Amino acid sequence: MGTIRNALHHSVLNRRGAAELIAEELRRRIMDGDFPPGEPLREADLAEAFGVARNTVREALRLLTQERIAVHEVHRGVAVRRLTPDEVRDIYAVRTLLEKGASARAGTLTPEEVQRLQGIVAAAEEAVQQGDAKAVQAQNAEFHRQLVGLLGNTRLDQLFEQLLGEIRLILTGFIGRDHPWPQRNSRLVQLLVDGDRQGFEWELERYLQDSCDDAVARLQGLPGDMR
Repeated sequence: MGTIRNALHHSVLNRRGAAELIAEELRRRIMDGDFPPGEPLREADLAEAFGVARNTVREALRLLTQERIAVHEVHRGVAVRRLTPDEVRDIYAVRTLLEKGASARAGTLTPEEVQRLQGIVAAAEEAVQQGDAKAVQAQNAEFHRQLVGLLGNTRLDQLFEQLLGEIRLILTGFIGRDHPWPQRNSRLVQLLVDGDRQGFEWELERYLQDSCDDAVARLQGLPGDMR
């Protein structure tokens, strides 16, 4: 009986490991814009494409729905989540609250923290020069993750990490477009270094509001302007 239990346990672990790998690949393709919002993620097609059982694909899709990157619709299956303007505004409202907390560190950053933030900005600027829009977006996400990380609060880090999937889903529409993220991130670093807490909060709020407005305009089919 113990042998059977061990064999079954090993089988479950293998399926979970495969499901996580599939979820990772689907997440990457969604964030790269290969699978647009509303795109169906059909179990049978994915199982054939990955060469795995449908149960494994079902587990991978469950992981994506937990992250709110995908959504399960009754009688229609799983699809890439399509955010509404109100959902985008809600996400940015929470994002702003989390990131504004970094203002408490104004004037107290260590040399290592400054170097880390400036290094991310430099990497983003280099990606801009190389025309690698996906790398620019990845560096931008890492910059804002590090802003929240300045507070040294594990729970806030986890909350932002959960939110980041939805943020990146919103920003897939910006891939391939000109944007001043590196310049604005550099400005935020300087305000923290200068100890200008109010200036940082004002600049961050304006920055995120511009990004939110552009995302909402894009969803509504209006011309966006990522300032």
